[in-house]
Amino acid sequence: MEKDFHYYLIRILAEKSGFSAEEAQVIAYASQYVDDATESKTIKIDHIPDKILKKYRNPKTEKNKFDPVCTAHNGLQHFSGFKKSIQYKVYIPFHFLPDLDSKTQSMVVRRDPFFTRKLIFKTLKNLKEKRNEKNLIRLGILFHVYADSWSHENFSGRHSIFENNVSSIHFLKGKKWESVSYWEQVKLNLLPAIGHAEAGVYPDKSFLVWKVGKNFTRNKASRNNSLLFLEAAERIYQILFHFLDKKGEEWCDFEKRILKSFQNEVFDIDEKCLVFEKEFPEIHFHYDKEEWRRQALQEENSFDRYDWENLKRKDYKKLLYSFKGDFKWFLFHLEALKHRNFILKKIKRFKND
Repeated sequence: MEKDFHYYLIRILAEKSGFSAEEAQVIAYASQYVDDATESKTIKIDHIPDKILKKYRNPKTEKNKFDPVCTAHNGLQHFSGFKKSIQYKVYIPFHFLPDLDSKTQSMVVRRDPFFTRKLIFKTLKNLKEKRNEKNLIRLGILFHVYADSWSHENFSGRHSIFENNVSSIHFLKGKKWESVSYWEQVKLNLLPAIGHAEAGVYPDKSFLVWKVGKNFTRNKASRNNSLLFLEAAERIYQILFHFLDKKGEEWCDFEKRILKSFQNEVFDIDEKCLVFEKEFPEIHFHYDKEEWRRQALQEENSFDRYDWENLKRKDYKKLLYSFKGDFKWFLFHLEALKHRNFILKKIKRFKND
């Protein structure tokens, strides 16, 4: 799934269910930021609050150094996906989480996993006790993981030709099935069998109806992404709606508007997000992937803080920040680390049972 679901749709569901606009924004921002938190190198930050240092800082590093948790990859970072450590620290915990309560011990994703729902319910219980940013951010991270189980179904986050090798892709155009071009299929097959790399963007585009062939299975069931995504949205909404004692709007009051937005055949993600803005003018959407970082960190040297992703390694090491006063960026990394560590321990037990 993309920003149209992870931010826009989650923002709609949270606000319609009864969360305040401010709370809904935190939940939705954290949900989308899972796809945008690509920073992993240690950075220097002066005056980090003690409550962050005690809970998060790596004791092996100096007091003013902070290790952000990388929850996604972009650009050249994808080449590091061949590393097993990346598959288990990034792809599986945040995008391809299997049902770790399943007796099959499969690493392949299945939609609506009971294990992830348990984590969500536990977080909602904590949220009832403490309605704070930490628990809202944790909820947003889990909704990202949970939603991805619909779009990433039948794939796994590890390198496996048995689980992720794609031999053919067909999509519905009008009333006829068409296959992707020969050269597009060749290009996709050159990608590693990790996640849905060999299926390209087909699992993530909300308007597509498509089907995939795999070399090691005869299962070629078609996928209607709009209906799949709508099912995920309804499941999430019912969880929130009942958590807030049914004080929000009824699902049927806006379900058709969501489906209409999903089915709008717009390939570019920014244009697709505009579809949601026009369909839901009552929601004040605003997402800037640098916002939480800017609110948390004050740059203390001459580098352009908006261009930190493109800095060379030697220049990146020279970056110096001080704490600016807002905790959300730190809390996101704290909760992402806790989630990752919990999943890694659970997977280890899961595989050894």
